[in-house]
Formats: sequence, C-alpha cells, structure tokens
Amino acid sequence: AAALERIAAFEAPILALDLPSGLDADSGEALGPVPPAAATLSYIGPKQGLECGQGPRCAGEVWIASIGVSHQAAQTWLSRRRGES
Repeated sequence: AAALERIAAFEAPILALDLPSGLDADSGEALGPVPPAAATLSYIGPKQGLECGQGPRCAGEVWIASIGVSHQAAQTWLSRRRGES
C-alpha cells in the first residue's frame, strides 16, 4: 500500500498495464490505494472493472492491446474458471 501511495504522489502521468494497481477487475472496487492512471493499456479485452465502480475514474483513457489470444477464447477460459460453463 505504501508503494501505491508513493506512485499516486508522482506528478508524471501514470500508464497502467492491464488494470490499475489496487482495482478489482470485476467490480471496479478499490481494494486499497489506487494510483489514478492517465491511461490504461488492457490486454485481450476490456475488464469489467474498468467500466464500473471506481474503474472509470481510476483507469483514465482505456486502450486494448492484442497479445495473440482472441477475445472469445479469453472469455471462454474466464467463464470456465469462474464455474459459469
């Protein structure tokens, strides 16, 4: 938590990779200090938590990066992991 508080105090713009640190990917709830990002580069597809709760305020502008895994394949894997088959 102390490291995230120090990052939040930086005067330079912050780029979050995949999801801002401390932000829940599903609910957008802050799980502690969340340094506000100027932009977030999310992999495969947007995380639900970037669009709800405190996500929009913490994530800044959201960009999606392809890493060679289709959005559909990632969603299928995630649904299985969550037991939603």
